[in-house]
Amino acid sequence: MLLRIFPLLSCAVLACAAPVEIDLSTFQPSVNGVPTGWRTWAARAEIAPRTFIDRVHYRRGAGSLAISGNSNAAAYGGWEYPVSGIEPGKWYRFIAYYRAEGLQHERLQVVSRLDWTKPDGSRAGQPDYAYKTERLGEWTRVSLNAPAPKDSAKVNLQLFLQNAPHATVWWDEISLKEIPAPAARQVRVAAVNLRPRNTRTAEESVRQFIEVIQNSVKPDTDIILLPEGITVVGTAKKYPEIAESIPGPTTERLGEVARQRKAYIVAGIYEREGAAIYNTAILIGRAGQLIGKYRKV
Repeated sequence: MLLRIFPLLSCAVLACAAPVEIDLSTFQPSVNGVPTGWRTWAARAEIAPRTFIDRVHYRRGAGSLAISGNSNAAAYGGWEYPVSGIEPGKWYRFIAYYRAEGLQHERLQVVSRLDWTKPDGSRAGQPDYAYKTERLGEWTRVSLNAPAPKDSAKVNLQLFLQNAPHATVWWDEISLKEIPAPAARQVRVAAVNLRPRNTRTAEESVRQFIEVIQNSVKPDTDIILLPEGITVVGTAKKYPEIAESIPGPTTERLGEVARQRKAYIVAGIYEREGAAIYNTAILIGRAGQLIGKYRKV
């Protein structure tokens, strides 16, 4: 008899909580027009996008969380759902589905992330962004596995639209649940320190970086880090002369190296988009495909 009671007492003393498991869909407005448990968010009222419940576009049941840029070029914000019971160090899987219209740069304009907070509501660490995407017909599935940072007790599920004045995005089937921590694994990283000289062309500068990779980086390396501005260093040219599209010739060359070595490659190049030029970091995947870029602003 006592042996059966002890586990119950232990849970009572330790305040054992059930693992977090949230599954949200079929959204319906409550009294204030917002689904129960949800709230809308924007840094300032003047850049708040339009948020509403749409009963026409949805995946599971009638009702999705919609965000419209509302003809505001500075619009940034959307929906937020706070979740309690988060434990530091535990791993969580976040999944959401969206479909959108009127986007120009989908990966930059549609944002989903986990914003961790401490018991007092202040931020715990930095937000984790759902970066993995899978297109499923008209909808896109975004997902993320992430550990809760130190001191976190809550997390805000955030679904945003940014800098997309003529776009609308619909969110549906949003979930968060605790998952087992992944097994530890070794990651090998190589950083290339090279400054080509008198190359005259971007092609020659990039060739020299690739040559160093081939001659000096070990075959079992997982991530190869190249410096900023690999297409301009050594050329004596100005940024507009060497800026290129992404994807473009440099991503194609680095992609072949990444594919051969089954490694990720990070590099800084100068990107041209119309009249605009950006100092951009690119991420090439193990299969040689461009999987991400970040424009320095």
